[in-house]
Amino acid sequence: MAEISKTAYVFPGQGSQSVGMGLDLYRRYSTAREVFNEADATLGFPLSRLCFEGPEEELTRTDNVQPAILVTSIACLRAAGQASNKDLPSPSFVAGHSLGEYTALVAANALSLSDAVRLVRERGRLMYKAGQKNPGSMLAIIGLDIDTVEDICLHSESTISNINCPGQIVISGATDALAKASKLARMKGARRLIPLKVSGAFHSPLMEPIIAEFGEVISNFTFQPPAIPLIANVTAQPLTNVDAIKEELLKQLRRCIQWQPSIEYMTHNRVTSFYEIGPGRVLCGLIKRIAPRVQTFNISGIEDVTHPELNSGHLQLTMGLRRKARVTALQILYELDCTEHGAKEALARLATEKALPQEALSFSEELIQGVLQNKFKLDDIIRRFAPAFPIEQMSVIDRNILRLAIFEILFDKNTPIKVAINEAVELAKAFGSDSSPRLINGVLGSIVTEYGAQKHESENLTNRSRRY
Repeated sequence: MAEISKTAYVFPGQGSQSVGMGLDLYRRYSTAREVFNEADATLGFPLSRLCFEGPEEELTRTDNVQPAILVTSIACLRAAGQASNKDLPSPSFVAGHSLGEYTALVAANALSLSDAVRLVRERGRLMYKAGQKNPGSMLAIIGLDIDTVEDICLHSESTISNINCPGQIVISGATDALAKASKLARMKGARRLIPLKVSGAFHSPLMEPIIAEFGEVISNFTFQPPAIPLIANVTAQPLTNVDAIKEELLKQLRRCIQWQPSIEYMTHNRVTSFYEIGPGRVLCGLIKRIAPRVQTFNISGIEDVTHPELNSGHLQLTMGLRRKARVTALQILYELDCTEHGAKEALARLATEKALPQEALSFSEELIQGVLQNKFKLDDIIRRFAPAFPIEQMSVIDRNILRLAIFEILFDKNTPIKVAINEAVELAKAFGSDSSPRLINGVLGSIVTEYGAQKHESENLTNRSRRY
């Protein structure tokens, strides 16, 4: 008997925030309003207004941003459940990145929403306090393996704080230590160094001064055993009881976030679909670099929870089947570009995709045939809107992602323009180079801006396509 595939929900951490997050869901869905209203009442001030209106400098303050992201993430989860008539696929596991672990506790019914909001508010206050006492920060190192980064930390008195995905490791330390680590990383050949906008050296020994105080805070809250297995940040293993949860929340402050091992644990246990629920799209990108074959879906706003596939109850959310079809179409177009075969070979190749449902097969075929039949027109559009990046010098992946997206924008009336662009950027993150998402987003944004096609419903697609 074939093994049953599983779903996991994952929740983002600090850094995924943006002013305006959650507002569209608040206006549309009663469940989202209830979440924000409960948080406002719990904290005694309008956290919702801070999420919706800012100002950004207030929103990003550690004690504000942590409850803000948690509340927005739970609002996304509950709005998606309401929009789908509770037909969201049930998770076999939940997990969260750093702060997101507290959101996962709420999703697993291990902690109430009100308690979680109060707890992360206090966590943020204490983390800021630790950062003031022991000044430091965090630095993402791109392009080095873990052994090399460990050696850098050894010689700079810094600490690995996040193992995010292959080639992306975050370190924490005092300001001088990170300056030394940066120089060593450049010498070792790091592709990129990204200082994180945080108020302290989180997930490192520099958080030690607040551990005892936070332990006392945690002791005042009531936890329940998780109703859904929750994969711990520190051990990358399931948390099964209340004592393990409390121990995890303390250790997590000063120990490394094992995100890559956490995802690997879930994929080894047959998870094939991950839903990133909350503001931003960072986790989907990390997951695709860890496990390229899995499906990733994002629920971060109104576009995601109102997609027809959600409302019809199919719920491979955010274009689940259609995203799977896009990936298949991209793979086949990539192969054709490399071999210079034609439509006949493409359709023959598509026929071998036995795992794809018929709906996805049909959409894949529509995309492949559309790109092949309009290839010269699509390439002319790319040349026009990407003059600094000659199409002949683009990677095969970038070229075909653009062809697919432009075809959808012009000819597929079932795909909103914003969704087509977002999906193209996700493909670029999953299969392209580090510079691919910016290139794809820039070219598609220029096309849409020039032709004023801001609302998919506002004009007939056939007329729009004739403009080209």
